[in-house]
Amino acid sequence: MSKRWLVLGGSGLLGNFLHYYLANLNISVKSTYSSNRVVGRDFFQVNLASLKAFDISLRENDFCPDVIVNTVALTDVDKCESDKGLADFLNHEVVKVLTDWISHQNKKVKLIQLSTDQVQKGDGYPFSEGDREDPVNYYGKSKLQGERVALGLEESLVCRTNFFGKGLEWRSSITDWILNSLKEGQPITGFEDVEFNPLHMKHLCEYLLRLVELDARGIFHVGSHDNVNKYEFIRMVAQHYNFDPSTIIQGVSTGQKLRVARPMSLTMSVEKLEGFLCEKAKNVSDGISLLT
Repeated sequence: MSKRWLVLGGSGLLGNFLHYYLANLNISVKSTYSSNRVVGRDFFQVNLASLKAFDISLRENDFCPDVIVNTVALTDVDKCESDKGLADFLNHEVVKVLTDWISHQNKKVKLIQLSTDQVQKGDGYPFSEGDREDPVNYYGKSKLQGERVALGLEESLVCRTNFFGKGLEWRSSITDWILNSLKEGQPITGFEDVEFNPLHMKHLCEYLLRLVELDARGIFHVGSHDNVNKYEFIRMVAQHYNFDPSTIIQGVSTGQKLRVARPMSLTMSVEKLEGFLCEKAKNVSDGISLLT
């Protein structure tokens, strides 16, 4: 019997993409939204304020999942710093509601908690799953708390990641912003001292499905095999859309007046992922080639 998937955060970039990725594979999937309504028979509104409220939401929609993917999060780094209460609720307390609900079920339910590359300090070397976490901002701290709650369940899977891809009508993405800025002739500055290894949402969804099929547990870094700096990434996107990459301004984050501290090296080691799947992870360029 095929597993039934529940994607929390179906109005977000990744949650929405994952929903249709699974549906196109004829996998039973339903997704939720909170305040941003998504039209579709397999989307429903959910209340994550408490265990009881969440259970009622599922019962009203007659859906008991085998896999729960939590993409709900407050990812705005500045907002997390200015509204720590909201950051705690969305990045930490919601996870507690999910683990409590799963603990009350009389069947196996797997939780996949999506996390971030910002749980690290960013000391300039690839960050491995076993390395000590040391987030420099409240976004990273609240997401780390959520990870620890999820890992309280033996079968849980925590995927730290950084992804890109086409946005939605109601929410644009980083690559949408790059493309629109290029079309409008707006100057774009890319920091050459900030490195990361993001991957396209399609590749991320492929890896999530395979990890579930193989019953992966614990923490996995899900990123591209190689890394690039922000300046290189923007140039690569510009070239993909046939814009002159020489128009991208080369800059550095050092000395910039940022309201909230951010790690400079976000690169995650994906050796564990590659060893588990017995294959090399995709490169950043592979993901950029999928942009439409």
